[in-house]
Amino acid sequence: MNANEHQGLHGEGFIYALACAAGFTTSRMNRDLDGVDWQIAHPGPRGTARSPKIELQVKSWSNPVLKDGAYRYRLSVDHYNKIAGAGFQVVPQENLLTVETLDALLGGGLEGKRD
Repeated sequence: MNANEHQGLHGEGFIYALACAAGFTTSRMNRDLDGVDWQIAHPGPRGTARSPKIELQVKSWSNPVLKDGAYRYRLSVDHYNKIAGAGFQVVPQENLLTVETLDALLGGGLEGKRD
């Protein structure tokens, strides 16, 4: 497994752990055809919707740049259009960014100064 695969799996594992800890159900897509990596749903009725759900595209980033209090992560036009284009009335789609530092990927054992 190369570093990018490891980083991506770590990011998806983080999203999975958060969803499970909150009591949601999860489903990982078996093929990447439309930019959806995961579906997260609330089990059973909630308000006016039965089993509300969202679809997610998960990105991870090992060199985060915080500028003016926000992260700006570049997406290709194709990836952006798959998650933010027209036609998403039924199931909302979101893009989640996880920040994966080398320190976190190696279990927090690194010492040193961070910017």
